[in-house]
Amino acid sequence: MERGLRDIRTYFEKVPSFLKGELLSSVNAGILGGNDLEFIKYYKEYVEKFIRNNIEIIDNHSGISSGALNVVYEQILFSELARKKNKMITPLYDFLIGIVL
Repeated sequence: MERGLRDIRTYFEKVPSFLKGELLSSVNAGILGGNDLEFIKYYKEYVEKFIRNNIEIIDNHSGISSGALNVVYEQILFSELARKKNKMITPLYDFLIGIVL
């Protein structure tokens, strides 16, 4: 997770301001479900736009780890967008991880 954030903050040109913060929420979205299809669609479109805006950097920079970036897309963006939209996440396991960089 830390590597993905470091890569994004170092190399990407278009980064949402909340990803520049020191304390970010994260949720493991390995199991993702729910009935708020509007939010899930918003999340999907947000991630797609984020990738499109930085695709040349992702494709052409050999030092960027696609696996590390995936953790950011899956775990941090989902959690932060839910927080931004005041959506409650009910995890399968009841614990949250906060990271400080």
